[in-house]
Amino acid sequence: MLDLGDGTRLACRRHPAVPKGERPTIVFCPGFRSVMSGVKGEFLAEVTAKEGLGYVCFDYRGHGASSGRFEDGTIGAWLSDLLAIIDQATSG
Repeated sequence: MLDLGDGTRLACRRHPAVPKGERPTIVFCPGFRSVMSGVKGEFLAEVTAKEGLGYVCFDYRGHGASSGRFEDGTIGAWLSDLLAIIDQATSG
């Protein structure tokens, strides 16, 4: 879980690139009302692990295992979630 410091906690999963830091990191952004544990997210986790790429996936606030209610979400809040994931859960 990534704590945003405002009471919001985002569920995320990641694995580093191999060798670490020398390959790009793929960030999976689930679609509207989608979650990181769906078919697309699981497929990308498998492919990136096989190819040695870094991978990060997450649930926006109000989605999946993240805190909050979907009804309270906004496009701006979900954009902030994405930027926080990129800033705090990726490297390189």
